[in-house]
Amino acid sequence: MDKHQLEQRLDRARLVLGDIEQTAGTFFSAHRPAPIGAVMHDFDLYSSTVAGLSMFDVDERYRLPRVYCYFDDIIGSEVELYKKLSKAYHLITRYPMRTWYHQIYVLHDFSHSRYNDFVSGDDQQLPLGPTTGWAARAAHALGAWTRSVGPGT
Repeated sequence: MDKHQLEQRLDRARLVLGDIEQTAGTFFSAHRPAPIGAVMHDFDLYSSTVAGLSMFDVDERYRLPRVYCYFDDIIGSEVELYKKLSKAYHLITRYPMRTWYHQIYVLHDFSHSRYNDFVSGDDQQLPLGPTTGWAARAAHALGAWTRSVGPGT
């Protein structure tokens, strides 16, 4: 890696290099970053993975209530899952399925003061078609669902 060339391409980000076990402990006090919204974990050892996950054990101002996490090397079954990490189910149910969707998890920080904030759009109503009534809304919803899952499903 050409460190100088990479740093020249960064506009608002800062490159922090070093052993995760050493940089994780002082990262937030040294850099005062914006809240974490996504983390790409590419650790090959248990010890470095634990050190990387320890970065979530900081004041909530440094992380969003839900943090997307990508894990490079995933092995094992549901026995290895951790309490706060869950599959990104909204991705693994999409069509067409991308090969990397199963590697995305979401860290849920249930104790975050903003965890229960509503995060969807304001308009939760189905749009009405040319006619009104429950049958028209159901037909519209079925058509939208059929389009989202793909043909022949």
